[in-house]
Amino acid sequence: MAAKKESPEPDPTRDITVITKQRGPPAPFNDATTHSGAKNTVSKRKRPDKGIDAYLAALPVDHLSALQKLRKLIKEIVPTATEELTFQVPTFMYHGPLVAYAAGRKHCSFFVRSNVLMKAMQKELMPYFAGPGTLRFTDMEPLPSTLVRAIVKARMQENEAAKSSG
Repeated sequence: MAAKKESPEPDPTRDITVITKQRGPPAPFNDATTHSGAKNTVSKRKRPDKGIDAYLAALPVDHLSALQKLRKLIKEIVPTATEELTFQVPTFMYHGPLVAYAAGRKHCSFFVRSNVLMKAMQKELMPYFAGPGTLRFTDMEPLPSTLVRAIVKARMQENEAAKSSG
C-alpha cells in the first residue's frame, strides 16, 4: 500500500487575493424566452433564411462579394439544399449540415464539416487550411470553383451515405 502524500502547508508569506464575482438576481421567468412556451417557435440555433440575408447585408463589401460568389456556386451544385443560420453561421443543409461559410475581420471562412474529407484532400486544401475543418480565403484570393465543387459533392455523398445507413 502506498504512503499517503501530505499536502504542503500554506505559505503565510505569499499574498493571495481572491476576487469573487457577485451575481445579481435571476432573470424573471418569461414564456417568450423558454422552449416550453408556444410563442418561441424558432430556436436560437436555427433561424430562417432572412437571417442569412441580414448576416450578409452587415458585411463589408469585399467579404460580401466573396461570400455571394461562394453561395451562388454552392446553390448551383446543390439546388435542393436549404440554408439556415446555425450557431450564427450560414449553413447549407442537405440531409443534415453540408458546408458553411462565415466572415472574419480580414478573411472569409469555408467550413468543410468533415475531418475525413479534410484528410483525404489535404494536399489540395493546404494553401487555404486555417484549422480543423476550416479553409480561409479572401475576395482577392477566392477558393477555386473546382475545389469547392469537389468538396460539396464529396460532402453530399457523405451525408447521403449517413442518411441511408442510419
